[in-house]
Amino acid sequence: MSVFTVESLADGVSGAAGGISAISVFYPLNIIRTKLQTDDPAKKERSIREVLEEILRDDGVGGLFKGWWGQVIALGCSNFVYFYAYQVLKAKIQRATRARITPGINLAVGAVAGCINVGMTTPLWMVCTQLAVQAKRGTKDGVEPYKGMIDGLSRCFQTEGLAGLWKGLIPNLMLVSNPTIHFFTYERVRYAFERVAQRRGSPITSPEFFFMGALAKAVATVFTYPVQIAQSQLRNDRKSEDGTRKYAGTLDCLRKIYAAAGLAGLYRGIFAKLWQTVLTAAFQFMTFEKLRVVIFRLMTGKELKN
Repeated sequence: MSVFTVESLADGVSGAAGGISAISVFYPLNIIRTKLQTDDPAKKERSIREVLEEILRDDGVGGLFKGWWGQVIALGCSNFVYFYAYQVLKAKIQRATRARITPGINLAVGAVAGCINVGMTTPLWMVCTQLAVQAKRGTKDGVEPYKGMIDGLSRCFQTEGLAGLWKGLIPNLMLVSNPTIHFFTYERVRYAFERVAQRRGSPITSPEFFFMGALAKAVATVFTYPVQIAQSQLRNDRKSEDGTRKYAGTLDCLRKIYAAAGLAGLYRGIFAKLWQTVLTAAFQFMTFEKLRVVIFRLMTGKELKN
């Protein structure tokens, strides 16, 4: 079976389009979440309202969409790679075994697809995080803000070398468990809804897809949130003038956050994250499921078989 199939391409394009549309709709929540996650752990946690008021005071309404284009690039590329790899791997296994994918195999497929995605898109996410929070740091610490994704990648390479582009790779790989848990939960819930839909004689509806995506992402977020905190802190951890960083790595970051703020520090901003990620994922999966059918039909003139 070829790696390049119409069904895999349809999944990749649909995943990218679904992610881009979802992040665009809920982007202000993403900005608030990122700022909360990159705050100094030793300081008192701010509320969603306080962060919102700060953004509007400093940057106006436009501040709620700061770094949006970088996020679109990173998420579009990331979702395309993940959905494409996931579909290819799943199809290969199904063809080899001629049986329905088991939960265990599904977890493994999600993990491998996640590792492929992380290896290819980590530099984009690193710059994306800095684009979202750089304005205040730039005026406060004398750091010239990135002008965009290309400028960020170029300057990071010039100042920190190739390794700097993959800063935060370890927590990214650890967070492969997030989409793995997400997809595993989603596939199990989807299977249950398919059985209900078959009994009633009608397909799964858009609100049902929305609920399925929301539930799956909420479960994945709660289990992996401390590592997400470390991920955001490390992505935003630039070298100081003497060439040192605030954190030596993922475990050092988690240890210092816990020492400064306890368990609450490891879940700083989780409510903003849940609102942002659950709504985004739910909208994304609802869009993805509808688009993949349409795109496959346009490409082949046939109906997609799930």
